[in-house]
Amino acid sequence: RLRDFLYYVDDRILQTMPLPETTIPMRLQTKIGMRVLTSSALTEWFADLPIDVWSQFISMHPSMTKGQPEDEKQRLQVLSILCKEWQRKNNYDRRLNGRFLEQLLGDKHCLPFDSSEPTQLAAGKPNELYLNSAELKAFDGLGGNFYKVSVSLKDFGVTDDFLLQLGVRKSVNIDFLFTNLDSLRWSEDP
Repeated sequence: RLRDFLYYVDDRILQTMPLPETTIPMRLQTKIGMRVLTSSALTEWFADLPIDVWSQFISMHPSMTKGQPEDEKQRLQVLSILCKEWQRKNNYDRRLNGRFLEQLLGDKHCLPFDSSEPTQLAAGKPNELYLNSAELKAFDGLGGNFYKVSVSLKDFGVTDDFLLQLGVRKSVNIDFLFTNLDSLRWSEDP
């Protein structure tokens, strides 16, 4: 029923992604046409899907919460879209949007990571992962999980600044260092 719809999708990239139920289905949107949907006569009925509404919806989608390998491509596409939208904002709005996204995604297995050993999940929580550039060799064998975000994120245009905003770590937590100080492998080279 037409009255159940609030949004249309003007962004061609978003048209290929999962959309909230309150969005006009693409087949119907195509029949109606963007010219009609964007007409001033319909602005009280329909609006272009705001990125914040889509972000909230997609953050609950299984591809962004379960961390399954089969969702990798969609997960990368979503992160790419969110990063590009974040980059378009001025500094103040970036901080606000970054906090919003951190709240949405912070506790979800949404970031792909690289691992040399087999793992159950193909994605981890942002605050449990490290930037790909992080130096973590000194901490091998300490029993902690030191997974780095996947290199494929860079291929999809996801920046380190965006990842840091989501809660990805740049370095090891100081509490972890003090707890494991006696078992770290120290170099003989000063």
